Amino acid sequence: MRKIIHISFISMFIIMISLPLILMVAGVKSSLTLDENRNLEQLKFSELKPSNVVEKVENYINDHFGLRAELIYLGRLQVLKMDAHLDQKVLIGKEGWLFYKDDNGLNDYRNTKPYSIEELEHIYKKIVSYVQKSNDLGARFILMIPPNALTIYGQRYAPDWIEKLNESSRLDQLKKYLQERKIEIADSREILKAKIDKEQLYFKTDTHWTMIGAYFGYYNLMEKLFLEPKPLVEFRRVKKVQDFFDLTKMLGPMPIREEYIELEPLEGWKSKPNTSMSENRKHKYYSCLDCGNHTALVIHDSFMGNMLGFLNEHFQSVHYVKDNQIDWELVQKEKPDYLILELVERKTYSWVPK
Repeated sequence: MRKIIHISFISMFIIMISLPLILMVAGVKSSLTLDENRNLEQLKFSELKPSNVVEKVENYINDHFGLRAELIYLGRLQVLKMDAHLDQKVLIGKEGWLFYKDDNGLNDYRNTKPYSIEELEHIYKKIVSYVQKSNDLGARFILMIPPNALTIYGQRYAPDWIEKLNESSRLDQLKKYLQERKIEIADSREILKAKIDKEQLYFKTDTHWTMIGAYFGYYNLMEKLFLEPKPLVEFRRVKKVQDFFDLTKMLGPMPIREEYIELEPLEGWKSKPNTSMSENRKHKYYSCLDCGNHTALVIHDSFMGNMLGFLNEHFQSVHYVKDNQIDWELVQKEKPDYLILELVERKTYSWVPK
């Protein structure tokens, strides 16, 4: 009896370790898709040489063995169940929430690196120079700082082991310092926190705010520009679903499906992209003959993506430049009525000299 058990165990072991190779040879495809942001190795006999044949075949087997996607998926599931300290970039929160903790995202939430007076003065002088240069060129300057997802949702969904070292954040410090010197910034934290029980303002598996969160960021920006924002009732809610947002890709990737809401104007977008003027992916142009007479130049990061449609509806033309530095020659050339600099909270560290 013991011999039969041993033979059965050995047979099962051999089948298990052979199954991936058998499935690969049989051409059985995985039912699970992994968005790996790279091209898998393809075995082309015309490219095989004595010097690379071993490497090419090994890479091909590694990328195509049977059950590969399922095994990677199960491995990443185990990561999700482990302590969040183990991942370098992704903070694993409660109830399926993931947060980006790199680029000082976790430091921002824990308030571990408060500004010194010298650093605040340095940033103040930088922003004052922006305001003065903009005024000299006939543009009104506004600084917009969208909050990190942890700033809005951390109190609810961050893991329990995280403790804040200070009550005030760097953004609190900066806003107060600037306000005391008569400089206003577009800070949407208050309006976002007021909506947290009614709306999903950030993605659970992505670093960015949803289109609804972006709408309230846009609403706050319009108030600072003394422009009338479009009311939310003028947009219909459309359910969407996606398997791979950026935080899931950082996890390996993990095909975690997330449902979310996009907003579409009831009467359609009036502003249209001007593709003939787009030089590259860094620059985007929009125009609208029925959206007033003002123009805008927007220097921004990826948080502008979901807000772009709302903003376009207020300007005859808008030029978006994905960058964190203002090109003053460009400002002088275009002479916009509004110069908007948008930079997410965790990126403000770049303003402090190292």
